[in-house]
Amino acid sequence: MAEYDYEINRRIIKIRKIMGYTQKKFAEPLKLSCSFQGGIESNHRKVNERLIKMISLTYGVSETWLKTGKGEMHDLGKDPRLERIIMNFNKLPPQWQDYVMKHLDWLMGTYINKIMETKPPEIHGILAKNVKEQRKKLGLTLEKLAELSGLAVQTINDIEGGRRWVSDNTITKLSKALRIESYQLLIADFFSQTRKKDTPTQHFISLKEKILKNVDLQIETQFNDFLKSGLVQPVAGYDKTLEK
Repeated sequence: MAEYDYEINRRIIKIRKIMGYTQKKFAEPLKLSCSFQGGIESNHRKVNERLIKMISLTYGVSETWLKTGKGEMHDLGKDPRLERIIMNFNKLPPQWQDYVMKHLDWLMGTYINKIMETKPPEIHGILAKNVKEQRKKLGLTLEKLAELSGLAVQTINDIEGGRRWVSDNTITKLSKALRIESYQLLIADFFSQTRKKDTPTQHFISLKEKILKNVDLQIETQFNDFLKSGLVQPVAGYDKTLEK
């Protein structure tokens, strides 16, 4: 039997730190306890193939890189906008990175609210396809997804068949059980795109193009103004200045 390579554990630490997550926040979507994550990071726990696949799917990293350290952590592609965003984000101090992420969270919430209010006809098919694809990707049966989400098997079957609309509470239950964000269930072809190992930053690029075309320039302009002013301060919640 090959000797276990604890460099895998160190690469997991690197992923978590790049994401800016605590051990608890990193472990939650992987269905791990905080103590188990701590055991990985202190080299008291070994990581099996199943967990490597889960980390790869959840955080968009290369399985090959995670196992061997070879190649790139993420497949960044050739998009110059993506490289520019990553470069500028990494230059910011931690409190400014938190500031950017708070507004990104607000934008995602705005998108969800818009979809839930308007209920466009095509969203039924998008939701049905995304729930089914993610369920199968995780190897879950209808019964297991029902157990994890607290929903009835018939409800999930109707959703996957495009026969039922859902409440925001149901969306939340499904997304938690499927280990994804709520907004990802409502974006056409989201999971066929993420098979390419998109990074969280690439998700942001895609979402900006598909959902927030009209505010893209405003976000960039305001962000540059903040950087130039030197007046950006950490905020506890959403900054209403973005609504002006």
